[in-house]
Amino acid sequence: MNKIEGAIHVHTEQSLNDSSMTISQYVQKAKELGMKVLTLTNHGNVLGMDTFISECEANDIQPMP
Repeated sequence: MNKIEGAIHVHTEQSLNDSSMTISQYVQKAKELGMKVLTLTNHGNVLGMDTFISECEANDIQPMP
């Protein structure tokens, strides 16, 4: 089975009405799954981007804002 290296289309609670997942939950789950690269595709805003970048960097994950 191939390993997933990253996620390229995910919404968090900052994307209103699309998800209840926090940025921290997203990054922690990605780390558990061994993902190396993440993006954040919230709708209509860039809220949480600073948090996303710092959470990724703290967990040795490459953020792709």
